[in-house]
Amino acid sequence: MKEKLNKITGQYKSEYNLDTRIDIIQEGLNCYFNRKGNYIFFAIDFIKNGYTNNNLTKRSGYKDFENNLVFALLHEIHHAIDYKNNSQKFDDEFAHVNIGLYRDDKEYHHSCPFEIRADEFARKELVKWIEVN
Repeated sequence: MKEKLNKITGQYKSEYNLDTRIDIIQEGLNCYFNRKGNYIFFAIDFIKNGYTNNNLTKRSGYKDFENNLVFALLHEIHHAIDYKNNSQKFDDEFAHVNIGLYRDDKEYHHSCPFEIRADEFARKELVKWIEVN
């Protein structure tokens, strides 16, 4: 699975000319894009061990772990693309995030413009990777 995730990251880094560092590891406590450091930290076990799996299933439209894992990675990659394209807009939107929603994981991904764009991108791009081995 890690090979597939690395293939995906290589594809989008090349296609969008991203210089974002993407660290895909097995164990870890989170998955996120750090806009100031320009890196993505992606822990496979974080997704596997539950990371609001129902939330991911609703957002991706798929129930299986592998597709949700790819969806989550594509979502984070879009944050890097979004930030590269217009960092000021991304920063402005981030400044208006309701941190309470984020902390409680309630509707956070449905209320922030950059999260909505990342989910839309991930859903659209996911179909390209479902049958890739």
